Amino acid sequence: MICISSSTERPLRMFQLSLLSSVLLALTACGADSGSSTDGVQPASTAPGEPSGNASDDAGQAGSTQADRPVASLSTVIGEVLVSVDDDLTLYTFANDEPGVSNCNDGCAIDWPPILASESAETGDFGTIIRSDETLQWAFKGSPLYHYAGDGAGGEINGEGLGGVWFVARPDPVSTGTTSLGPVLVGTGRVNAGSDDPAQRLELDGRTLHHFANDTAGTSNCNAGCATNWPPLHADKGAVGTGDYSLVARDDGTTQWAHRTQPLYFYAADSAPGDTLGDGVGGTWTVARP
Repeated sequence: MICISSSTERPLRMFQLSLLSSVLLALTACGADSGSSTDGVQPASTAPGEPSGNASDDAGQAGSTQADRPVASLSTVIGEVLVSVDDDLTLYTFANDEPGVSNCNDGCAIDWPPILASESAETGDFGTIIRSDETLQWAFKGSPLYHYAGDGAGGEINGEGLGGVWFVARPDPVSTGTTSLGPVLVGTGRVNAGSDDPAQRLELDGRTLHHFANDTAGTSNCNAGCATNWPPLHADKGAVGTGDYSLVARDDGTTQWAHRTQPLYFYAADSAPGDTLGDGVGGTWTVARP
């Protein structure tokens, strides 16, 4: 057995107490540091009225999302649709909304989460509106934009046509193409052939569009057999006209796009983008120009 004298015990006890004090001081310092951010910089607070970035906090409604300008488009079985740029989830419009006003709130906004914006913006056909809860929502051509809670993956379109009031948001079905006649208006993507059946859509991307001299402003006079040779550029349900582009009702109950009030048509004999075989036919058909 080893014995420790009292004279040896006192210095050892003092050393133990000193060591314990050092440990306690270190723990206290660590506790103080744990509440501060990296490099001692405090997190920036959210300005009053500015969305915080938390989905449920932003709108006060579960499922709402905050996004940059949704400009991406995606090809689906029902043609080109607008999607959020970060996850390819389809965007929708609500027929019961008014231009610049969302009428989908409370329980409606749970099934149809609005696409929120972090700040007011206006660029091209996209802009922001103020919702009833003071948050900002993206709109396309004045129509507020939403996701559908029933879509679980990018490209799904389960909300299309629900209740006869919800429709996918679509990019313009017309763009400008270059031909031997110069710039002309052309169709984009798989266009509506006058039927709700997705299998009936036509792949007419880049095909030249035409005007008919016998039409009048806002009225198509090319029907029946005429429309076989000159397929109308049909509009999808929920389509919204703006600027130079408007919608006209056809005799068969379908809707057709018009440019500067003149209905737009393809020509059946054009077989590829850039073809302009319809220009001058019968002295009444001309290519549509920007």
